[in-house]
Amino acid sequence: FTKPCQHGDMCPSDRDVGDVNALLQHRWPRRVRQRRRRRPRFHRQRRFHPHYYGRYYGARTTSTTTVAGLCGDEFPDMIITGVIDGPLPEGEPKAMELYVVRDIPDLTIWGLELASNGANSTGSPSFTFPSGTAAAGDFIYVATETTNFNAFFGFDPNFTNIVLNVNGNDALLLYESNVAVDFFGQAGQDGTGQPWAYTDSWGYRRSVVPSGSGFEVADWTFPGINALDGETSNANATTPFPLQTFACPGPSTT
Repeated sequence: FTKPCQHGDMCPSDRDVGDVNALLQHRWPRRVRQRRRRRPRFHRQRRFHPHYYGRYYGARTTSTTTVAGLCGDEFPDMIITGVIDGPLPEGEPKAMELYVVRDIPDLTIWGLELASNGANSTGSPSFTFPSGTAAAGDFIYVATETTNFNAFFGFDPNFTNIVLNVNGNDALLLYESNVAVDFFGQAGQDGTGQPWAYTDSWGYRRSVVPSGSGFEVADWTFPGINALDGETSNANATTPFPLQTFACPGPSTT
């Protein structure tokens, strides 16, 4: 019994054909052609670079470039981002803005110290944060009182304490577990006449990697003393305190 030649088979008559054109025009089984048609484009072009592999299969790729918005190890878990000596009666609001770099499960190990009028640091905080937690990306405000702070900024501070009783020439230190980890101004130096003086004004941290382990004027913006004179609210000020504008610059590449 001889199986009849069916459509799509390579029949004996075809094998004996001497004309090359007959082979080229032969209709091969469709399933092979369809299978090739279903192949992803990058397989056909042999794109096996991780970028393409990740694009099609969701694989994670590692980049060697700096990712903006991430704070490197140069920053402690919380940093001072701004200090203000305000224009309202009694120089209010007197306040500090802090930024939480990484989650803080226990705020009680954190504290602040005021080094007033050129005084040296005592080496320990005079204010310790009460029990609580803070999440990365939070801004925290500490002020001497609530009424004038709210009148100027439109919201209440998170904490109040006389540790923020600044006069525009005072340094402040931030502590973690009784170790000073961040600084505003130079302890042991009266800020009057210095580049970091902020009487009736403010100082705000630039979104840059710290220049050193201590206080560096180059890492901060100071609009000059009396920049807030005559102002009644931050929203309408000519040179407003730049609330919550600090952003992590990305880890250092050096």
